[in-house]
Amino acid sequence: MHKYFFDASSLITTRGTDVTKQLVYFKYLLNTLYTNGDFFWSWSYGLGGDIFGQFNYYISFSFFYLLTLFFDFESMYEVANLNLLISIGRLFSAMVLLFLLLRYHKRSFVSSLVGGLFYGGTTTFAMYSLSLDYMVDSFVLLPLLILTFDYLMERKKILPFVIVLAFILASNFYFAFITTVYLALYAIYKYFDLKNHQEAIKGFFPYISKFIGLYILSMGLASFSFLPAVYQFFHSDRLVKEYDIPLLFETEFYGKSLDILFLSYKNSYTVGLAIFSLFLLIGGFTIGLKRLTPKKIFVLGITSLMLIPFMYSVLNGFSQLQNRWYYLIAFTCSYISAYFFDEIIKGAKRSLFLILNFLVALLFYFYMAWRWTIVSEEVQVYDKLLYISGIVSLVVFILYSYNKKLRTVGGVLLICSLVISGSIQHYNFFQNALGQPEIQKKANIDFYNRIGYDNQEALEIISTLKKYDTDFGRTMWFSTDENAHQYNQSMYYQYKGHSAYQSLIPKNVHRFIKEDYNILQKNLMSLYDRYDGRLYIETVLNNQFYIIRKDSQHTPYGYSVIFETANFRVLENDHKLPIGFLYTDWISEQEFIKLNTAEKDQTLLKAVVLSDVPSGDNSKVETFSRDDLNVKVLYEGLNHLELHDFEKNRDSFVATTDDKSFIRIPIPRPQTEGEIFVELELKEKNNQQFNISMLDKKMTYFSISNTWAYPQERITINAGWNYDAAFIDVYLSKGEYEIKNIRVLHNSYEDYKTDVLKLKQNGLEDIQYTENTLSGVINSNKDGIFFLSIPYSKGWHATLNGEKIDLYEVNHTFIGFPIKPGHYDLELTYFSPFFKIGVLITILSFILLFLLLLLKKRRI
Repeated sequence: MHKYFFDASSLITTRGTDVTKQLVYFKYLLNTLYTNGDFFWSWSYGLGGDIFGQFNYYISFSFFYLLTLFFDFESMYEVANLNLLISIGRLFSAMVLLFLLLRYHKRSFVSSLVGGLFYGGTTTFAMYSLSLDYMVDSFVLLPLLILTFDYLMERKKILPFVIVLAFILASNFYFAFITTVYLALYAIYKYFDLKNHQEAIKGFFPYISKFIGLYILSMGLASFSFLPAVYQFFHSDRLVKEYDIPLLFETEFYGKSLDILFLSYKNSYTVGLAIFSLFLLIGGFTIGLKRLTPKKIFVLGITSLMLIPFMYSVLNGFSQLQNRWYYLIAFTCSYISAYFFDEIIKGAKRSLFLILNFLVALLFYFYMAWRWTIVSEEVQVYDKLLYISGIVSLVVFILYSYNKKLRTVGGVLLICSLVISGSIQHYNFFQNALGQPEIQKKANIDFYNRIGYDNQEALEIISTLKKYDTDFGRTMWFSTDENAHQYNQSMYYQYKGHSAYQSLIPKNVHRFIKEDYNILQKNLMSLYDRYDGRLYIETVLNNQFYIIRKDSQHTPYGYSVIFETANFRVLENDHKLPIGFLYTDWISEQEFIKLNTAEKDQTLLKAVVLSDVPSGDNSKVETFSRDDLNVKVLYEGLNHLELHDFEKNRDSFVATTDDKSFIRIPIPRPQTEGEIFVELELKEKNNQQFNISMLDKKMTYFSISNTWAYPQERITINAGWNYDAAFIDVYLSKGEYEIKNIRVLHNSYEDYKTDVLKLKQNGLEDIQYTENTLSGVINSNKDGIFFLSIPYSKGWHATLNGEKIDLYEVNHTFIGFPIKPGHYDLELTYFSPFFKIGVLITILSFILLFLLLLLKKRRI
């Protein structure tokens, strides 16, 4: 099944996708943390973030990932290189577990092998093994779960089921939900499939009650991992969008159903079963045995779910449409096919089977012939190979069923034909996704030598930089070129950064970037990436170092060069703020909203933003006045604009080219140093993706219909502090836009140094930290709100001089607490929220399980 990668002598990985933008970083980071005994927080994850709960969406408790902890990773290439071994292990395990499930149910040796090969040979298995390998764990665990459930129902043994289900719930809450829905449907099917239940409808509710009770017990066992993960999910920004779910798909989708189910289909919508499974399934429905009726209904029902859009939402947590649950179809068809295999062998209506499948084979050929008019010659070749392998399997099966003397040879030939069929499915998919195998090795070596991966110059920069990082300070790796910076590279280079690409980024961090300060970003809910060179934000968030290319147009204000390499210059902030400092002034969130973007930036150095008005002892904190800000509006409105390759139609601006349509905005020259912000209120009227660029900056904004797009209609671009032209050009890609307003702001630096010095006077000193803790000394000479540029989470716990204090969310996102004049020793400790209570529930659940087993044993 993995022949492609042996031919390529290379990695099972896609380049420039979530595999290399996310997963290889996650694996390296968690390997480093877990082997050092750190499980809850990492400073190398963006601004700092939860590990145990947030990464449960991926791999933090994945069985196959935990096996990799026995390996030491010295490079990103080594992380990716291990994927092939793990993928082979997953594939083999899934097939073996389905084989064992079928053998447990007394299926023949050959039919059990056939079922396993059907399952492992699917294209959906290949697709997720290549693109999102952590999802394949659920493919493996599903047959094991069904085996333990059947063992429970038939032999009344609860322990295996409860333990396996608990592990599934603990290892990945997302796929645990999908598996739970399937398990509930399977439990209903199983009730009517059991001989002693077929006529006893009245026993259904006690049966389901027992199932629910054991499920709750399993959830209790998994609470130590499940609860922190669910907490992080509901505190991410994944639920911000509402999705329109159609009643039916377009007609074209239904026309592709056979492609999705049985052909190597280059699309994310693919199951890719062997064509021989179609013949068995059709044949199974010709068998009139009553005991097969529940199986027919079950396989037909599960397969039919693919035709209903609403089920794609249900199985994605009632969210946007996703087909990650197609492995349920693959499993069900593979599992039930083995039953039909054995019944047909016994002689059940063989003649009807032959006639019907002759017609099916003929119709399938005509379908493919029609398909060949709209697909490439390469696809046609693979279609023909898959069809021939299916016909060969069918012919061998017929000989196998009619002649007992040929069953040994026939069985071997049948298994070989299915191995070939699965290999064709996999090979075709991998080649479509990656290209020719002979180019892969060099392409991967070149890719992993880029910045953000195993680039030698980048590794040397970080190694040298660590000698200068004697205090807690964050690092900005600045680049406007996506290929010269990776969102998660701080996880590998092990520095404290400002970027993260992860599905469960906390809502407060995400909205700080995209709403509260409207920083130039891709409008994706799973991503935040630096601050567009905005000095005030970078300073307040504790940036100490800047890494820029020598040919960069951007030069950060107030930094001095500390060393250089062949292509990069490394600078240190002359006005660095510590990770913690004292605010003596405050502004309410209601007043903050009234500020423009530049005023919001300046406010960060002058006052803390609070959701509640200070009262009692906190009332000594002074109220901040907007008059203290030094911001000027240089341009506002839509007048005096120059439109180049634009057409103006009433309320629309139509860009007629992809790279030459621009709006020229006049800018009067500012009198003081400072940043120039260009702010546009716009939307693409046809709900299309578009690009916006200015100077050397270019950003893609995805259509709101995009599954992962975050709604934004206000864009702010920083022209920098040294821009001095009388105009500025904003480019938009081809499309029709509604532009409500354009505003240009000057964000003065006049008070910057004074404000920084004032905040440093009461800054955190003698800072010590580990991955899960931070401590320091506070010498405060005033009342105020002590601020820490650490994302707020209920997982943080703090003491001052040994006494526990309450922490609050301030500046929308970060940790703060009131403080009076005095000397304080501050200590912070982090545990994932609900981890401790989850551990307690897990312990109590184990006790309950032990008592349940003890009681059951005494009854026996």
